[in-house]
Amino acid sequence: FGLTGTPINRADKNTFYAFGADTDEGGYMSRYGLNDSIRDGATKELHFEPRLVDLHIDQKAIEEAYAELTQGLTDEDRDRLGKAAAKMSILVKAPERIRAICGDIAKHFQEKVAPNGFGAQVVTFDRESCLLYKQELDRHLPPEVSDVVISVNSGEPEYAAFKRDRDAEEKLLD
Repeated sequence: FGLTGTPINRADKNTFYAFGADTDEGGYMSRYGLNDSIRDGATKELHFEPRLVDLHIDQKAIEEAYAELTQGLTDEDRDRLGKAAAKMSILVKAPERIRAICGDIAKHFQEKVAPNGFGAQVVTFDRESCLLYKQELDRHLPPEVSDVVISVNSGEPEYAAFKRDRDAEEKLLD
């Protein structure tokens, strides 16, 4: 008798061929979908709501500041600096942007999420962004309302405070 949550459909191994019901065109013996799992309490219902934060970039001010900062540099050095400054991580970690996003998250959480008994998860660009978001969220909400869950490797003192064993992480996420 075969049970699987993740059917395999390859030439050398095929769950549908080995265990599927001839009466089902798709080769399934039975189907247990997301709605079944939510109904049984094995999975929590997920509500996803993308949020947009209005962020204005003053291109003229940026160009003027750039010209002033790069005065005296060669064209080659100016181009190299411009490419480095244009990286996505600089934009996504801009303090003004993080303030606006975290303000929106906190407001939405207080008005829509918490009153309905739900929890929330915020996914960020990278681990550094995660810490920046946590710091800003703590300005809007009590610090115990949010926590950081990241992978921490040895030799990373800036993230050491967030290293947890599996039991501690499961307790936090429960």
